[in-house]
Parts: sequence; structure tokens; C-alpha cells
Amino acid sequence: MATLAASPLVVGGIPTPSPAIATASGLLALLTEPEPTLRAAALTRLLGCVDQLWHEVAESLPDLEAIAEDPDADESTRRTAAAVASRVFFHLEEPVQALRLALEGGEENFDVVHDRRSAYVECLVGAAIDAYVKRRKAAHDEGIENGVGGGGGGATSGGAGKKKTKKKTEDEEEEGAGEEDAALDEEKLSRVVQLMFERCYADGRYGHALGVAFEARETDKVREILGRCRSDGTDPSDVQSTLRYALDSAVGLIAAKSFRNEVLGILADHLKEQFEGTTGGGGLTSTHRSAAVALCQCRQLLGESGPVAGIVTSLLDGTDDESLLGLQLCFDLVDTGDQRYVDAVAAGLPEKGGAGAGAGAGVASAEVLGETAAA
Repeated sequence: MATLAASPLVVGGIPTPSPAIATASGLLALLTEPEPTLRAAALTRLLGCVDQLWHEVAESLPDLEAIAEDPDADESTRRTAAAVASRVFFHLEEPVQALRLALEGGEENFDVVHDRRSAYVECLVGAAIDAYVKRRKAAHDEGIENGVGGGGGGATSGGAGKKKTKKKTEDEEEEGAGEEDAALDEEKLSRVVQLMFERCYADGRYGHALGVAFEARETDKVREILGRCRSDGTDPSDVQSTLRYALDSAVGLIAAKSFRNEVLGILADHLKEQFEGTTGGGGLTSTHRSAAVALCQCRQLLGESGPVAGIVTSLLDGTDDESLLGLQLCFDLVDTGDQRYVDAVAAGLPEKGGAGAGAGAGVASAEVLGETAAA
């Protein structure tokens, strides 16, 4: 029976490679030993040196995966075997297979939160995000297709046939990758991605988190990210920058109209709170102005003229600076060139002779918006 060398040095819960190990052949031979203690000890030593000797360990991948799936082995042994195999696949540049085994290896061997500088962890987090986005996006698109029904019409049957052929080819090309992704445990995959989101929240990288949520087409996650941004004690100017980034990304990057409108609706709610939260007796701030401009743009993209008319009216009823901002918003609306929308907003503004402190400014703003109608 083979014997095992001295136990490895353990630092931070992870075994470190022993300088005396020049080859993994002896440890690999122990994987076939019937004694569970020897196999467990060999796996622990292998985990410490696999990053240096992975080319040798790769020959024993079938044995490692067999141990990882062995129902008779204890959980710790299975997890260690999965972790060793995962690192081998990482060095073989097969991130999806590495991720599959890393998820089985447990968080003690795949620490997303604390082991940020590891190329292994960052690579697998990227693979996890890709798989997560692909699944969520497919679920979103499938839901839309089921909701739309079969009312496509028959005028473009030839084009539809070409699209089906193209889609079939793309599906065949991605079939292998899809099978690999399907092998990933859904619950564990979501856990890794959620930990990534928590990392973003802790680092204040809300834009990065929003990018993932946009790609995955998850409105609930967009709502969560923006809520965390506003509730985590973030500076109001940074909150506004995040909302501005989200609005620009929604307009420029999100192609699906239904999802884009859902995101714009969420943004409108947060921008409204941001706008109303910055008003008061302290005078206008850059955050206040930016929120007002972004909110009006968001409402216009949604085709909602009433709320914009209300914003302009409330500003016109305020201080001189607020009245000037209201007039500036009117000029901005005219510059968009959307005459129908401009007319709809103008119809909601105070009429001549109306009561209120902002009636005079309201007349002026209505005239500004009405100038394009006469042009």
C-alpha cells in the first residue's frame, strides 16, 4: 500500500503546495486506494499543488470526477475532488466545465467574495455571469413569445423561412455550449451571481451590476440595484450619476422594446423620488437639475406628457431659479422635434389668466412650446 508524505501547510483554509512535491504521480496513485483516509489526504495535497502540476493531474480527470460523484464518499472528499478537477479544467481553458465542478466544490474552495485577485475565481465568475445571462434572457424571450401568440401574418412567409433556417443553424452551433450550460446547478449558479452583485454593492459598482441585469433582462434585479444604490448611503450626486447611466444604457443598449419600457418605468419612479427629494428651501442644486432633465426625458420616451406638464408647472410655481429651470425644460422639449408630444405637454400647462404664482411663467412656457406649432 502506498504511503503519504507529511501533511500540507494550511493557510486561510486553503492547503498550500509543498516545495518538496516535484511530481504528482505518487498522489495520483493514491486516488485508486480503497482506504478513504488515504484518498482524502491525497486530494487535499493535490488541491495545494494542482496549479503547478495540473498537466500531470489532467490524466486523472476521470478518477477525480468519479470520486466527486461517488455517493459512498464523504461530502468533504467529494468537494475536494471536484475542486481539484475544476482547477485542471480552468488550466485547460474550459471555464464552463471548471465552473460546473467549482459549484460542486463548495464555497470553501470557490470563494467569490474574498478571493478577488485570483484569476481562477474571476474567470469562473465571468463564466457564471455568461451562463446566468443566457438562461434569464432565454426565459424572458420565451415568456414574450408565449404571450404574443401566433399573429405574425402570412405576407413574409419567405423571409420567415429564411429566419427559421438561420435560427436553426445558430441553434446547432450553440447546441454543445447549451448542453454544458444546462449541466450547471441553477441554485448554486444563482448564488454565485448574487454574491457578485453583493460585491458590486460593497464596492459601489452599481453600473457594472446594472449591465448584468440589463443583459439578463431582469426587471426585478434592476429595481433591486437602484434601490440599493439609493439606500446604501450613496452620495446624491453619485445616485444621480447611476440613474443617468441607467437611462443612457436603456436607450442605447436595450433593443427589446418591452423590456426597455419596463426599465424606463422603474427609472421614472426613482428619478421622481430623486427630483422630489432634492427640492425644498435650500435652492436648486446640480443634482436637482439633472434629475428634472432626466425625468422629463424618461417620461417622453414612455410617451407620458401629463407628468412632464406637472413637473414644469410645479417648477413654474416655485422660486425664480425653479421657474427658469421649468422654462429650460420647455426649450429642451422643443429641441427634441417631437411636435405631437410638445403639443400634448403644452396642453397640460396653465392657461392665460390662470391663478397661481407661476401663471405668468406658465403662459411664457406655453408660448415657448406653442412656437413650434406655428412654425
